[in-house]
Amino acid sequence: MARKKLIIEFKGRKLTLREWSEKTGIPRDTIYQRINRLGWSVERALMSEKRVYVRSNKPVTLAKAA
Repeated sequence: MARKKLIIEFKGRKLTLREWSEKTGIPRDTIYQRINRLGWSVERALMSEKRVYVRSNKPVTLAKAA
């Protein structure tokens, strides 16, 4: 049985979860979890920066980690 594609509408654009992931650089699983498990709004899920954890276990944004 084929898996259903999750369509997300944001700012008037309807894209699949995979397409939003490619556009934002945020992993699909992260976007999915933010919306469905954590209850975030679509805007927050897609606009919040992806975090990178370093050995100190303190969150660092990608711009600071590079």
